[in-house]
This record gives sequence, structure tokens and C-alpha cells, in this order.
Amino acid sequence: MAGVTRIEIRETVAELEALIQQQRNPNLKERLQVLYLLKLPNAISIREIAKVVGRNRGSVQRWLSQYRRTDSQACSKLGTVRDDPK
Repeated sequence: MAGVTRIEIRETVAELEALIQQQRNPNLKERLQVLYLLKLPNAISIREIAKVVGRNRGSVQRWLSQYRRTDSQACSKLGTVRDDPK
């Protein structure tokens, strides 16, 4: 499907659902929701995912880039890089 980022998400849909439910930090919850939406069998585009989570496409792409660079602790590290560097 055009517009869907190719990324290997290591967590299962069930694991992501559980992490979303447990997460209290709203910023990390948004990032987990992005991973969840991409992991679903009928993944939507990054642009549509950005609309769902209320962020711009560039922010979502940065989060995914950060996820790709992380090790097996990826979900716990999603919030370690600021979205708006000054």
C-alpha cells in the first residue's frame, strides 16, 4: 500500500495493546498507538496515523526513525528524544 512505512515492529499487537493500557505518559502512549496502528493487518498511511494521534507527519516519521534505531527496549525509549529541539 502506498504511503505505509516499511518498518519491522518487534512487539505483537497484543503486547502493544497491553503497553498502551499500562502507559500513563500521554506522549509515550501516542507513540505506542502509532506502532499499534502500523502493526495492524490493514495499516493506514503515516499521514492518516498522524491525524489519528493529532500530530504532524514529520513528528510521526521521527518517532519511527527513533524506534528503528533502538534495541529491544524500543518502547521504553520512545520518549527519550525531544520532538521540538531548540
